[in-house]
Amino acid sequence: MPKYLYRAKARNGQSKNGTISAVNKVAAKASLANKGLKVINLTTQDDSETKTGGNFITRMVYRDKNGSIQIRFGSQLPTTRELALFTKQFSLMIENGIPMLQALQMLGDQQRKQDFAEIIMKVNRSIEAGSTLTDSLESYPMVFDALYVAMTKAGEASGRLDVILKQLVTYIEKAAKLKAQVKAAMAYPMIIVVVAIGVVTLLLVFVVPTFAKQFSESGQELPYLTALVINMSDFLVNRWMEIIGTMIVSFF
Repeated sequence: MPKYLYRAKARNGQSKNGTISAVNKVAAKASLANKGLKVINLTTQDDSETKTGGNFITRMVYRDKNGSIQIRFGSQLPTTRELALFTKQFSLMIENGIPMLQALQMLGDQQRKQDFAEIIMKVNRSIEAGSTLTDSLESYPMVFDALYVAMTKAGEASGRLDVILKQLVTYIEKAAKLKAQVKAAMAYPMIIVVVAIGVVTLLLVFVVPTFAKQFSESGQELPYLTALVINMSDFLVNRWMEIIGTMIVSFF
């Protein structure tokens, strides 16, 4: 029997956190309601690792469907365009009368990104255990955002899930197009900033030390701004390994 992590609020307003075993999410919510708890968030323990990222090694190394060991490179979650394609295919399958569980199984098998494939399969198993599609998708906010879940809920409630999913595809595609336009508009300023930083760094590392030596030999007191530039140059020249190491650690 699966275990669920819950965050709930008691009748007196006090927040409660804990775990509960139940056949599915519906049963878990009903059990908590009988205890006087209003559920705020409910996820399976199996899902918690996927949502938080899990262990670095276990996220990078996995076994494929044939049992062969594979290594992940880059993000294994879907891009906006990949999510739109998944939603479009899902809507077409529902429209053509393919059962939801079968449709999700087929779509999960088609995915090249391991994490996304696992999420689809977990959604499939959750529905098979008795949860609704909305509740199942809600467990993966890093893929299915609040709007996606809300529109899916509206589609389930109205019995027009395929129509709502098509509308969702249109929204996702427009959002992806807008995102691409914003990235394109920001590309030129970013290039200018990177080039400017590169030029300033080269000046501080190779040019300023030459002048600093001349100023030092003259014995004259330097203006504040000149001394500041020379100190920055000394810091870069003498601490470049620490700076690069810090940048690498921050990146990972």
